[in-house]
Amino acid sequence: RRADDPGEQLRLESDGDLRIEWVHRSGRPRTQGDLLLEAVRSLELPAGLRGHAFVHGEAGMVRDVRKHLIVDRGMDKADVSATGYWKFTETEEGWRMYKGEWKRLAELDVDQDETVAPVLHELFARLGGVDIVVANAGINRFTGVGKGQLADARRVIQTNVIGAIATVEAAAEHLVSRGAGQIVGISSLASLQAMPKQAAYCASKAAFSMYLDAARLELKRKNVAVTSILPGFVVTDIMPKIEKFPFAVPAAQAAREIVTLIEQRKPVGVVPAWPWKWLRPFFGHFPDSLWNKLA
Repeated sequence: RRADDPGEQLRLESDGDLRIEWVHRSGRPRTQGDLLLEAVRSLELPAGLRGHAFVHGEAGMVRDVRKHLIVDRGMDKADVSATGYWKFTETEEGWRMYKGEWKRLAELDVDQDETVAPVLHELFARLGGVDIVVANAGINRFTGVGKGQLADARRVIQTNVIGAIATVEAAAEHLVSRGAGQIVGISSLASLQAMPKQAAYCASKAAFSMYLDAARLELKRKNVAVTSILPGFVVTDIMPKIEKFPFAVPAAQAAREIVTLIEQRKPVGVVPAWPWKWLRPFFGHFPDSLWNKLA
């Protein structure tokens, strides 16, 4: 539960084994949900036991926590009950009318790759067609080679390669039928440089980048542009402590630069442009000691 300070805490009792963890806003805006997400991330769950999560509250926060539990923690969807009871910036009546649409626009599990095309085509039709599709789904896991982490590596490949390709495939079919459009794939500078403990992630992004390059060649004559975005270190929840890496930038700055690259219909773009645009030719040639030190 959340409260502004300890004085707002309520006395709650139960005959069961109940433990309540209060999260204090300490003057931070009510609309800022990262405190709750950070608290859930820090929870130590019993190993080897099947758990159940009941996540109900503000819609945006519920969505973020649900994603963390399913994607990062690997919980089964059937074990996560998640419902947005309200949404910041919406009145009760507005949220009641908008809720169904919000869930439909926000929910698509690319790991269920056979469902991607039907869901996207239905969405495209309901929106009256789209001009730009961004394939942005991606996860990361620290995976050591020979460490018995094949399951983690498989999950990275499934999301970053198969799920991303499924999205591009559906987008290409739709845009070709419209006679024009743009597909944007979010790859990574990691597609150009191997890094320790990131074998699966680097491999997945290298595969997706090559797929986008081939798609660009095929779709150009059909008036569909393909833009490949190679972010450097961007401060998001995809990788813990990413701010320690060189030239890490806030997500908002990266988003602005990505929008510019999309508007310019660049074939390939690096984000942030400085310094990675100038260092890009050297990727794959940096000494191993540099990346071992960062890792």
